[in-house]
Amino acid sequence: MKAGLFWSTILPHLTKGPLRTLKVAEPDKILLSSLFEIETFWFEGGGRFLLGANQPSTADLILVCELMQLEDRNRILSPYKKVQQWMEDTREATQPHFDEVHRYLSEIKKRLQKKRTLDGKSETESNLNPKVASKI
Repeated sequence: MKAGLFWSTILPHLTKGPLRTLKVAEPDKILLSSLFEIETFWFEGGGRFLLGANQPSTADLILVCELMQLEDRNRILSPYKKVQQWMEDTREATQPHFDEVHRYLSEIKKRLQKKRTLDGKSETESNLNPKVASKI
């Protein structure tokens, strides 16, 4: 899969660096092909996680986090029942941290979207830092 939302759009805003331009020619085709491969190959072995493992690995976390960034993930993932179950299993196995991190990222995303709709008006950098207390 290609670089995620965080690396291509959120991080550059926070660091005032340039946005990466993602090619839009065939990402849907690549995404659907990747989801099919995950669904039919990477869940062999009987476990709840990638390659049949009984607990999530770093690979599970990275891939689930990439898929969580999809704008219309419920529609896109609807044909992939094993992928949906695996994402939920990974979420449950990493609680409460999974929801805490994704709540934080969702807040950042909302603030960045709001900033883009302000027609060029700039918010201060401190407004981009959501007030989320970490329990880690």
